[in-house]
Amino acid sequence: MTTSKIYVNHGASKVDGTHLQGYVHTTKRDLKCLLGKPLFEDFMAYDKVLTEWILEFTDGLVATIYDWKLDEALRMDDNYEWHIGGHKKEVVERVQDLITGDTEYEIKNEKRS
Repeated sequence: MTTSKIYVNHGASKVDGTHLQGYVHTTKRDLKCLLGKPLFEDFMAYDKVLTEWILEFTDGLVATIYDWKLDEALRMDDNYEWHIGGHKKEVVERVQDLITGDTEYEIKNEKRS
């Protein structure tokens, strides 16, 4: 198993130009336990997104994990098909490996207390 760092909610400016690359099925609770607080939560920041995390890998790849076009916020234990955004398709496998634990990461979240 490899170990690398992920910076969470670190470079919001680096998400410009990212777009949907794939999906991951999990709950908001599991994402919060793994990644910490999202950049924003239950707040319509971009007109169609209520909750979002931004991940930056040590090699510079950026991924976003977000909900899309929900009428109301997800409950903590709702299983949901979260959207994965990025500049490259490669981020989908990295996020899925992160969620399943197939790849071990040291996670640094700027919003953690």
